[in-house]
Amino acid sequence: MVSPLFCQVLQDDLLVVSLPKRLVIRNKKLGCLLWLLQSVLAVSVITYCVLQEIWLKSYQPSAWALEVWREPASTAAVEGQHCEKPWMYWHNVSKQRLAPHGCESN
Repeated sequence: MVSPLFCQVLQDDLLVVSLPKRLVIRNKKLGCLLWLLQSVLAVSVITYCVLQEIWLKSYQPSAWALEVWREPASTAAVEGQHCEKPWMYWHNVSKQRLAPHGCESN
């Protein structure tokens, strides 16, 4: 078993790298590389959008995940304690009362 003191020392001293709140790395090559990558990404996205003319395309929405329950309810799900004694499932939640009055099955 590992002692709590060992865990505290490990967490506070060995696994922590202290850095100032703002770190400035002064390297001209890295700055140019960052600027170049940002510029290439921006030009690529704009070029793709212009060439594909994405604002002119129309999309047909699909009926994906609109039906949650497809098969009819079984009688076992309708008959049970929640149908016979609905008051057992009443619940008060901060100014709101959840009180089912019975079972419904379509």
